[in-house]
Amino acid sequence: MSIVFCLILLHFNKFHHFPVLFFLFLFYPPHKFQNYLFIFNLLFIYFFLFVVSY
Repeated sequence: MSIVFCLILLHFNKFHHFPVLFFLFLFYPPHKFQNYLFIFNLLFIYFFLFVVSY
């Protein structure tokens, strides 16, 4: 699943980062997450792309 989110983030990487994160949490709200490791993966990917783009 984290690969799917990675592709989504890479697709929207040319835009600002925070709207991407906002839309991700809009379509996948945090209360629906069952696996905290999955959230950690998502945040790690977000952080990685944030560092790479700057």
